[in-house]
Amino acid sequence: MKNKYTHSAWLAGLLIILSSLVTGCSDSSEPDVQQGRPLQVNMTRSDSEEETPVQIGTQICLWLVQSDDTKQSGYVTYAGKDANKKDVWNSGVFVEGSKTYYIYGYMPSKLVDGSDITATKDGNVVTGATLKLEGLKVLSKEDFSIVIGVKAGEDGTVRRGDFSYTAEAENNGITLLVDHLYAGASFKMNINAEYNKLRTIKLKKMELVCTDPQMRSKVNATITFRNGLTNPVNSITTNRDADADEAKQTLFEDAEGIELTEAESVIDAMNFLPTFASSLALFSTYDVYDKKGNLIRENCTATNKLTGILSGIQRGQIRPVLLTVNPTYIYVLSEPDLDKPDLVIGN
Repeated sequence: MKNKYTHSAWLAGLLIILSSLVTGCSDSSEPDVQQGRPLQVNMTRSDSEEETPVQIGTQICLWLVQSDDTKQSGYVTYAGKDANKKDVWNSGVFVEGSKTYYIYGYMPSKLVDGSDITATKDGNVVTGATLKLEGLKVLSKEDFSIVIGVKAGEDGTVRRGDFSYTAEAENNGITLLVDHLYAGASFKMNINAEYNKLRTIKLKKMELVCTDPQMRSKVNATITFRNGLTNPVNSITTNRDADADEAKQTLFEDAEGIELTEAESVIDAMNFLPTFASSLALFSTYDVYDKKGNLIRENCTATNKLTGILSGIQRGQIRPVLLTVNPTYIYVLSEPDLDKPDLVIGN
């Protein structure tokens, strides 16, 4: 088991230094008339061993709520680096001096169809929030993260569970701590050494699919936050979006196919909601050739369930999956075994 940040710049969190907020985290909403002063943005990462560049155009959706139940939402958009190689974030949310906001959010915004938020209060004190995400993708090559802490300014450590921010009359800037909603898996493939002496395998396509026929490619998710806790994500619940397509994503596709060797070939990686890990499977399509280059079998298929290898996976974790082409009886090579071998999962 590996963590996304310790293995590939994932788990501990993203620090996003913001100097702009926004309005309207739903395609159907119109921007509000803004009052006050904007916030502006830089972004750094904490506890990261390698850089994972943000794509230009990536948007963070932020929700701001106040103790009087006023709320607003908007986007912060990554614009690239300036001449000094400093990250530039464009934004349009405005805050008014001396007002206290509780800030929640997620990124990238394009992985959901829309969102809304409701503050949880004890009297006039905001103690948390319920964030509703409509049409959240179950599978995605992009990671999906949620805000789990906020602080004013660029210096110092953001504490998990701190969401309040009091705006100033002039300069306003905040730092966001972001954690992962998805888990992930990285996929590799090779061929058994003995079998490789007899046959050539060319992988043409690999898909990550959900074996539950009722599952769709999107869900409506409800995330509840409790302020002041080290783990502020109190609960995550989902229900399927009945209007969405079948839940599957292509990891690799090549009409000619790539020839597999005894060395491990990197196929791709995929992120997913860990709730559905037990119903995920790999569906592979490949051709079989003899060592003279003659096509023996075309478009063979194999389905490998990932139930065991992804068992217990949590948000922010990524697991490697290795598929090895291997005949059922390696020393008694009957014709069916030779020309349509099994794909065996290891890690």
